[in-house]
Amino acid sequence: MKEQGGNSDGELLVQYRAGSEQAAEELLGRYSTLVFQWCRRFARDHDDAMDLAQEVMLRGFEGLAAFRGEAPFGAWLFTITRRVCIKQARRPQLRVDREIELDQLIDPRPDSAELAHADQLSETLQALMQQHLSHAEQQALVLRYEMGLPLEEITRMLAIEAASGARGVLQQARRKLRRALDDLEARG
Repeated sequence: MKEQGGNSDGELLVQYRAGSEQAAEELLGRYSTLVFQWCRRFARDHDDAMDLAQEVMLRGFEGLAAFRGEAPFGAWLFTITRRVCIKQARRPQLRVDREIELDQLIDPRPDSAELAHADQLSETLQALMQQHLSHAEQQALVLRYEMGLPLEEITRMLAIEAASGARGVLQQARRKLRRALDDLEARG
C-alpha cells in the first residue's frame, strides 16, 4: 500500500531496517484502522476489538524484523489479525446463568479437528496466493474478503487505473486461484 505522496510499504520496511522506528510506526499506522475494523467485526464489542487490535499491532511490531516480504505486508499483518482473533475465540468465555443446567448446554465452539482443517486450508490458500497471484491481486483479496471493503474503496486504495477497477483484479485473482486449486486437486 502506498500513501498519496508517501512511501510504499517496501520503502518503509527498508527505512525501518536502517533503524527508523518512525517508519515502523507509519507502516503499522496505515493499517491500524483496517485492523480495528476487522477485529470489531469479529469481537462485536468496541473495547474487545480495541484490545485485539492493540495485540495485533504489538505482534506486528515485534515480528517486523523477521518479516521477509514473501507476501504483501498487509496480507502478513491480516494473517496475524486473523490468528489473534481465532485465538481469542478459542479462549473460554465465562458467563454464569443460574437458570440453565450445564448438562443442557451444547458447546458451540468447533472441535479441534475442524479448527485444524480450517488452519490447513488457510495455509494452503495463503501459499497458493503467494505462488500464483500478483501483489495487487493478493491485496485486493485480503481487502475484499477478509476486511469486507467495497470495490470502490479497494480500487482507490490500490490505485487501480483499469476501467474495471478492483472487480477485474478480483475476477482475475479468483480465476488464477481456481486453476491452482484444480491443479492441486488433480495432483493429489
